[in-house]
Amino acid sequence: MIAAKVLAVAVLVTLGITAVSSGGTVTAGWQWVQPDAVGVVGDSLTYEAEHGPGPDPYYQRHYLIDAFNDTGHAARVAARSGATTGSLAMWGQWESPPDVIVMALGTNDLYYKVSPTVTKTNVRNYLGRWPGACPVLVGVKPSAPRGIEPTAWNAWLAAEATARGGVFVDWAAISAPHLEWFVADQLHHTAAGQAAYRVAITEGVDRCP
Repeated sequence: MIAAKVLAVAVLVTLGITAVSSGGTVTAGWQWVQPDAVGVVGDSLTYEAEHGPGPDPYYQRHYLIDAFNDTGHAARVAARSGATTGSLAMWGQWESPPDVIVMALGTNDLYYKVSPTVTKTNVRNYLGRWPGACPVLVGVKPSAPRGIEPTAWNAWLAAEATARGGVFVDWAAISAPHLEWFVADQLHHTAAGQAAYRVAITEGVDRCP
């Protein structure tokens, strides 16, 4: 386990720089003041897990952050629909390093046919900014309607997580028996799928050494 769980809402202090979550991004300025701090970056799947079904124009709903709070973790989420690993160059400019980095990206790299070399370089550069953080790398689910076949990507994520002393969350395997977790594109989640995705991510974080 990462550390002793403290069942309390996390406190974050802004140090002279405004942290902006509009549009699902976090730009700068947050300092963690509670142990077990988690930084999460992702695409529409993470965004929906955080903000729930339907529009949330003012970003008032924070279901994923609440789930982390319930397990004793401070968390910040940067997620945007359509995000590729190229978004990592802009995201997560936390003033002090988190204890855990959750990365749930790769679906859109596959969909837009981003070079695997570029994708892997983006991830390694990003994780390299916080060498002391435990990486939790979330796998991608296949989707025939979207033309997404992630076997090689998931294998790379699993190997990279192991090499860095982190955790691979095999979302493809976890979700395979549950067709009810997905809408017609076999990729995005129903409300039940969003809840299961949150559980998979938070349990992955709890598996960090």
